[in-house]
Amino acid sequence: MRVYAGQSHEEREEARRTRLVDAAVQLFGVRGFDETTVREICARSSVSTRDFYRLFTDKEDLLIAIFELSYTRHLQALSRGLAAVPPDADVLTRIAAAGVATAEDLADHPLLARVAFEQSTGISRTVEASRDRMRAEAVEMTLHMTRDLVDNGLITAENHRSAAMAVVGAFEQLKRDWVKNPIPPQEFATRLITILSRLLGSD
Repeated sequence: MRVYAGQSHEEREEARRTRLVDAAVQLFGVRGFDETTVREICARSSVSTRDFYRLFTDKEDLLIAIFELSYTRHLQALSRGLAAVPPDADVLTRIAAAGVATAEDLADHPLLARVAFEQSTGISRTVEASRDRMRAEAVEMTLHMTRDLVDNGLITAENHRSAAMAVVGAFEQLKRDWVKNPIPPQEFATRLITILSRLLGSD
């Protein structure tokens, strides 16, 4: 393995990619996707345009990477929130923990949230296909969670997938609302409970 300045080729490539993503989040989040050029992103991240096009097909490909990063962070926040409650916690307690963790993550990365849930909408079919893929992953994670709830006798086994899709949809709507009007984590959780408690209670 070739090493330069203490880093392997793969580590240097990953560092460049991270800098490009971080720079694009700042520029897209403040100026917008259409108003930002690849050259500006490269200048801000100290990455050459040649390296940019080796790592990303185009600016849209970079936007997809940002959107996928946001969804990954969202799933990680959900996992942290749910891991903090006892295994036998009731449904509302779990929803509240997930909501608080999600809102805290949004507050920690407001520009990332703006790009993912405002700036990335309506760009292209390719971007929307990526959104659909990440949404499907979130639904599968939620399905796993609801199966655990069934195993613990907290909800019944009916209509799992519809409930999971509703949960993911509720989170997405609240995150879009948060971008326009940030609210404290506890209020975010309360709104989430209001939306979902009737649905989960009816399962």
